Amino acid sequence: MYDLPRKFHVGMLDRRSSEEAAPVTMENLPPWPSTSGIKRQHSVEYWLMASLLYDGDGGEKREAVRVSDPETADAFFVPFFSSLSFNTHGHNMTDPETEVDRQLQVELLEFLQKSKFYQRSGGRDHVIPVTHPNAFRFLREQLNASILIVVDFGRYPKTVSSLRKDVVAPYVHVVDSFTDDDPLDPFESRTTLLFFRGNTVRKDEGIIRVKLAKMLAGSGDDVHYEKSVATPKNIKMSTEGMRSSKFCLNPAGDTPSSCRLFDAIRHWNQVIWSISCVNFQRIDGLKCGRDLRVFPIIMNSSTLQRRKMLSICYGDR
Repeated sequence: MYDLPRKFHVGMLDRRSSEEAAPVTMENLPPWPSTSGIKRQHSVEYWLMASLLYDGDGGEKREAVRVSDPETADAFFVPFFSSLSFNTHGHNMTDPETEVDRQLQVELLEFLQKSKFYQRSGGRDHVIPVTHPNAFRFLREQLNASILIVVDFGRYPKTVSSLRKDVVAPYVHVVDSFTDDDPLDPFESRTTLLFFRGNTVRKDEGIIRVKLAKMLAGSGDDVHYEKSVATPKNIKMSTEGMRSSKFCLNPAGDTPSSCRLFDAIRHWNQVIWSISCVNFQRIDGLKCGRDLRVFPIIMNSSTLQRRKMLSICYGDR
């Protein structure tokens, strides 16, 4: 793992820290902020760095360990928090702060191109996390030889990212672990039939979500469909809602790797995925409607709209 200046990683967590501070170790690594809200889902880059900084006690089997001699390394981890950089510097993509994100990408690329290890392989053995869809958005084409850690391939051309070379890592869970998950009758103990709480305006101005809201209006206490934003309080309420619901709706507009999807599975919800076949085809390496049989219920968005109703069949878990 490269020892990059703090501005590329933990300096974005603690802006009061000095670039002249001691190298980052497990002892002085800043904790991930408990108030980060939805940003936590893109924090894979932080936890990967923390894992490599952790020395362990020698009694546990580890998939990856940091070596002090780069000549003995099988791969090189680049600890640039590209997702946090986007979320921190100009998240609206029009702010003057966006230039900070771009400049960090320029400086990182210059650093790598001067590295003899990067030059030796052309970057093919370098691992770079880019889990936010807009992470490293200015210069990502110049990283097309490296091993990218992504959550899906929706915004990457195949010349940049694909299953042939990259690693798919799901979003970090936003909700807490569900430990009390073994009641006598797990299905009947959940009092809500269908749950959705989140942004009702996403892709295409939320057309699908608005129509779903009209369809589900007046469904009674069995259906919970509510507009919400990601704050610590609302995340807690969403957690409680998922834990008391049999089904969780993942409407069109969520990415194929939506954090809502993984959080729902974590709470033992049956997932209802409203999505078009076109979106299936965007998932590199998967065939439409064939390799996604692991999801209990998949409904085509146009079909769902035409029926003016939501028909739910509960099958085997």
